Amino acid sequence: MVLIQWLSKLEQSRRSESPVKALAETKLLVEKLGILSCFKNVITVGGTNGKGSCVALLESIYLASGYRVGTFTSPHLFRFNERIRIQNQPVKDELICKAFEKIAAIQGPITLSYFQYSFLAALLIFKNANLDLVILEVGIGGRYDAVNVIEPDLSIITNIGMDHMDILGDTREKIAIEKAGIMRQGKPVICGDLRPPQNIYTLAEEKGARLYVQGKDFEYQSKDDYWNFQLKNKELRRLPLPQIELINAATVLMAINCFQKHLVTDEKNIQQGLKNVFMPGRCQLITYQDIPILFDVAHNVPAVENLKRNIQSRHVRGNVYAVFGIMSDKDVRGVLSTMLAIIDRWFVATLPEPRTVLSEQIKAILLEQQIAPHKIQCYNNPTLGFQEALKQASSKDLIVVFGSFRTVAIIMQYAGE
Repeated sequence: MVLIQWLSKLEQSRRSESPVKALAETKLLVEKLGILSCFKNVITVGGTNGKGSCVALLESIYLASGYRVGTFTSPHLFRFNERIRIQNQPVKDELICKAFEKIAAIQGPITLSYFQYSFLAALLIFKNANLDLVILEVGIGGRYDAVNVIEPDLSIITNIGMDHMDILGDTREKIAIEKAGIMRQGKPVICGDLRPPQNIYTLAEEKGARLYVQGKDFEYQSKDDYWNFQLKNKELRRLPLPQIELINAATVLMAINCFQKHLVTDEKNIQQGLKNVFMPGRCQLITYQDIPILFDVAHNVPAVENLKRNIQSRHVRGNVYAVFGIMSDKDVRGVLSTMLAIIDRWFVATLPEPRTVLSEQIKAILLEQQIAPHKIQCYNNPTLGFQEALKQASSKDLIVVFGSFRTVAIIMQYAGE
């Protein structure tokens, strides 16, 4: 089968109802494939938001340092191949298909999800790639995520926010338990959350992990055109501003400091990595038909709060228009209510996905929040909403495209990005 056929098949795969069983089955297949202990340097990145940014900056800095790096991330924005990268290049279809074939050949009666198949394929491809470093992004949670079968040499927990609450729990303390599953005895874990739940300290102590928390063990200061990074006995000054949030950049620099005994980097490599890093669809600003367009894959409340701050910092002279579509497993009310005060008009869309929230459902929630009906327009796909927003906007306005990866990908492709 070609890749598109494989992906169509995997989209029908169902996740095991028992997370414990799913993790055990993943480990069994990893052992059968001979890839359980074949990586010499592994960094695992978990957290609610900012995982992709941390992975991208780790990758950028270690590439600038001359190392050979493999990364596994999810979800993808445009093509599945983005999930599995070597030297910052998505791997080819043929490699992925061969990996899928090997997994299918030994799978037997085990049921694997789309994510598990993707992860196992990445490990098979990395096994033969002669890598110095493997960076693995957790899918959901951490404790029972497929990624957790591989032993990390260092773990990152970017932050702990309210998302996937049906799976992870309905408090930050419960969610922290799941995120802390990637901690390991005697290994460093970097927490980028400025106010982590108190039990994160207890969990680290119970696991014997060496915990470093942002704002306590390391910090950063933002200036107009540079930033500084500090820890107790070290400071990096006048660093270039990267195209990711500084809170995530600081988390990565702490991780790199703790990882020096594994892979040596210097300040020149760090500076270059900061200059090179780029994450499409993360607070990405373009100009299209003379109108500013801001793309952001924010789809939970913490991410949307950050998007709101980003918009407010731009001091838009005109109106802010939102092109919005989202999946049904998200806190739609929370996401919308966070943005109400700064959006002047809504162009809401039904996505071409089975899990989409219908545009009329989004409209109903906005009406409940006392948004005037004439400020909401519904469309059966995001492109139509974006086209109408373009007609109404001028160069002094801002169009914000957000709500899900799919929403952003559709409009970015339409705009030729």
